[in-house]
Amino acid sequence: MNDWELLQDYARHGSEAAFQTLVERYLNLVHSVASRHVRDTQLAEEVCQAVFILMARKARTLKEGIVLSGWLFRTTRFVAARALRGEQRRQRREQEACEMQTLTTSDENWRRIEPNLDEALEHLGAADRNLLLLRFYEGRNHKEAGAALGLSEDAARKRGTRALERLRHWFAGRGIALSATVLAAALASNAVQAAPAGLAESVFAATGKATGATLPGLAGDTLNAWRLAKTKVTALWAGIGVGVALLIVPMAQHLKWQHDTAATGMAPQDAPSTAVANVASSQKLFDRRATASAKKRGGTLRLHVVAKDSGEPVAGARLAIVKVPNWEQTYDQSTDENGICDIELPANLGRLDVGVLSPGWGARFATWKRLDDDPIPAEYTLRVERVTNSVGGWIRDGNGKPVSGATIWLEFGGTGDAS
Repeated sequence: MNDWELLQDYARHGSEAAFQTLVERYLNLVHSVASRHVRDTQLAEEVCQAVFILMARKARTLKEGIVLSGWLFRTTRFVAARALRGEQRRQRREQEACEMQTLTTSDENWRRIEPNLDEALEHLGAADRNLLLLRFYEGRNHKEAGAALGLSEDAARKRGTRALERLRHWFAGRGIALSATVLAAALASNAVQAAPAGLAESVFAATGKATGATLPGLAGDTLNAWRLAKTKVTALWAGIGVGVALLIVPMAQHLKWQHDTAATGMAPQDAPSTAVANVASSQKLFDRRATASAKKRGGTLRLHVVAKDSGEPVAGARLAIVKVPNWEQTYDQSTDENGICDIELPANLGRLDVGVLSPGWGARFATWKRLDDDPIPAEYTLRVERVTNSVGGWIRDGNGKPVSGATIWLEFGGTGDAS
């Protein structure tokens, strides 16, 4: 059975055999990551127990298609970081001894990368990190790793090469110069090592006891931290949503006005005064931001927008652009007759989101998050789908009465091309 089937068997039927299979499959991975992070054998075992308790708690909510090694890797680092908060003093006293205990190879290259390996992986994008975890932490070949990520064997091999190069670049920036080949060999030989004998049994026992509201301190602390983080993120996006709405509403009114003008022949001066005022106000804002952006040019991205089904250029596609760190948002640029738009990039750019928000085409975005490791290219092609369907319905309360004034949130998966 694959990971998802085992998770479902445990979540729906409480199968201890399924859970034990998952623990045995990933215990070495989790323990290796925890050991490198906390540098303490006993604390690493406590982290392992907490991670698998959390996996048991989250089994019902994990989504199909999840790369379980990726989830376990990030959860282990999160749990280990919280564990260290209460162990800093003891860690300083025993750090040297722990390093000697956990160092199981005399290979000089491994000695150099081992202390910072998991931090380096954390700095990669999720796709690159999951591929390297599948290849070197789970020991899968390119075909197997590609299948887990929905890639062909050749695509997985190419992405793996790029991911290793980005990992090598990260280490090189910290004075550790290794070739990608040497780095791959060190990972394959040492990334995951055998957990202590008897740890699996203690994990099973601890998970069995962690029922209902009773959780060991570290697992409970982590679960509460997750809930708090989720609350903060929800509040943040609510705030961002208001800001985006303030910009999108005038744009939507303007688009409707343009459509009505084309359909009825109404002259521009006959347009609704409120829409004109809103568009004029937004245009002034766009102009000010464009002027400020032009003062700090850090290059140009030439964006090509084409139809996904035919590859033909999409002319006049309205673009939504967000530039970080200032969260500068513009909606006043569009593609020319060849489906091209040149986007100026400020010198201090930390992240870029570029998307199509245009009538007749499904919204799609390209995102570059880690520009040091994955710089924005000079040209990029965004493929968009034609909109042919719509959705609709009714909102009613418990008594079947219509609910007016409700805020509707829509979320669509698979609409981005992340770097």
